[in-house]
Amino acid sequence: MRFSLGSLLVACAITAVLALSFLPLAKSTHGAMAVEQGAEELARELQATRQLAVANNSTYKVLFDRGAGAYYILSEEAFALSRYIQLPPGVEWEKLSTNPIVFYGTGRCAAGGTYSLVFQGLKYRVQVVVATHSGRVRVERGNP
Repeated sequence: MRFSLGSLLVACAITAVLALSFLPLAKSTHGAMAVEQGAEELARELQATRQLAVANNSTYKVLFDRGAGAYYILSEEAFALSRYIQLPPGVEWEKLSTNPIVFYGTGRCAAGGTYSLVFQGLKYRVQVVVATHSGRVRVERGNP
């Protein structure tokens, strides 16, 4: 079986067009996965901070830095180490309700809030919601 140069070029062109048509889908899927990863990590860190506050009967703050795309976990105790967590590349804050969140030794927080994460240029958002007073954390997924 022989193939002519023309038929090989046509096959390559069709393959290239198909590959290029899947490029936007791959980009949006990557963005959605990055937002999911960032939101899940934020929810885990908030839950862990709340549990740490209860375990140590101490106060912990979570400060959000919109410009750096990061957040800090700080203890109110003197000389305690703080943690710095960076959002995944391309993920940014869309909405920050309360800055900072403060967890007390009872596990409660004075003011909860909603923290929305999006990927640059995509409409897909994931929200991490901290309940006022109880301090419970949940993740809400979906578009606007």
